[in-house]
Amino acid sequence: MNTHLMISRIPWLLLAAGAFISRPCPVLAETPQVLSRTVVVMPDHKIIYERVKTPSASAKPVQAPVVPPVQTPAAVRLPKRMLSLSCEVFSHEFTQIRWRDALGEYVIWSSLDLSTLTGRSAGGFELGGVSYSLFMGLGLALTEESVAPLEAFRAIEKPAGAASWYVVLQQPTAVAGSAALADAAYAGIDALHTFYDANKTSILAEHAALQAENAARAAYAAAHPAVKQDTVIQLWPIQSTLHVGENVIPSAPAAEEVAP
Repeated sequence: MNTHLMISRIPWLLLAAGAFISRPCPVLAETPQVLSRTVVVMPDHKIIYERVKTPSASAKPVQAPVVPPVQTPAAVRLPKRMLSLSCEVFSHEFTQIRWRDALGEYVIWSSLDLSTLTGRSAGGFELGGVSYSLFMGLGLALTEESVAPLEAFRAIEKPAGAASWYVVLQQPTAVAGSAALADAAYAGIDALHTFYDANKTSILAEHAALQAENAARAAYAAAHPAVKQDTVIQLWPIQSTLHVGENVIPSAPAAEEVAP
C-alpha cells in the first residue's frame, strides 16, 4: 500500500526563484488521471511523483458525515482543585514529591509508588465532593542515587495501622507554625493518599494490564518489523491569480519520466 499526498505545483519560475506557496488541497471524490510518472528509488522505499490532470471545477471534497451531539443530563459540577506535583520514584519503594504554592516549596517522602498511577486515575480523581486534576511529572531515580535515600526511608518508623503515609522533609516556615495553613497545604496530598488506598486494587490491576499490553506490543513490533511504504505525490500545474489575463507561464521541463 502506498502513502499518497496530493499537492498543486505553482509555475516553475516561482519555484526556481525559491518561492513556495502553500494552499489547501481537498481530498477529491474522483480519481485523477495520471499523465506521467517519475520514480525516485530510495534505499528502503520509492518516492513516486505523478503528474495528474488538473481536477475539474465540479470535483467536490469528500464530506465527513455529521454526527449529532449526544444529549446527556447535566452533570453536577464539583469544586475543582489542581495538584501539580514533581515526583521521583526510588526503586518502587517510595516517591519523593515536590510542589509549590504561594507560601513556598514542599518536599515529602511518600510510601506510595506513584509510577503505578497510570490508568484512568492518572489525570485526576474525585474524593469528598472535590474534583482533583492531577498533573504529575514523574521520573525514576538512578540506582546509584537511590542507595542513601532508600536507607534513610527504610529507617523511618512507620505509623501503626496506616495503609500509606508520608513524612515532611521541607515546608514553608509559615506552614510549620500554623495548623490551619498546614491542613490547607496538605489537603490535596492527603486526598491523593486516601484515594490511592481506597482504590489500590484497581489501580495496580490497571497498571499491570498496561504493562502487559506494552510488552505485547513491543514483542509484536520486534517480530513484525515495519516495512516502509512507497510515497506517492500527485501534482498538477495551476495558474496564480497574479497572472489572470496574462499568458500562462510554462511548466518546468519534465525530468526523466516514465509513462504509467
